[in-house]
Amino acid sequence: MLALALTLSVASGGLLSESPSSFSARLVPSAAPLMDVETMSRTELEMERARLIDNRPSLGGGIALLAIGGGATLIFGLPIMLFSVVEYFLVEPFVVGLIITLAGLGAVAAGIVLIATALAARSAGAARVGQIDDRIRRMEQNATPPPPPPPPSGWVVPSEPSLLLANF
Repeated sequence: MLALALTLSVASGGLLSESPSSFSARLVPSAAPLMDVETMSRTELEMERARLIDNRPSLGGGIALLAIGGGATLIFGLPIMLFSVVEYFLVEPFVVGLIITLAGLGAVAAGIVLIATALAARSAGAARVGQIDDRIRRMEQNATPPPPPPPPSGWVVPSEPSLLLANF
């Protein structure tokens, strides 16, 4: 099998027939380190919050693996194994059921790992979003109201009252 793959790779002009001088590489800058929330402006805070919410890891893949693996194990693997043991201990169905059960349990394990890693990444992102929300709230509380707009042109603003109503 390996010989066939190597022969096909060389015959089709695959990687084995390429010379090392035809490959190239480039440096890609890594992601910027996280900025301190206290030094960010409001627009930066809002952009970072939106980025964190949009880039949350999905739980769908782990849930799908968990459901498919559990379903394959419980619906197909275990019943086939039990049927083969109860009915004259047939070896072929038992092996098929065992393979389905092991594959299903592997999918369940992979689903659990994916869900656990996604939940850990989500909790870290949620903590950062919480910090950003606290900073925005503090900025809103400490913000001074904007000054009133200037009067329209042509208006005269009196400097002293022009009408005296009473003198005590």
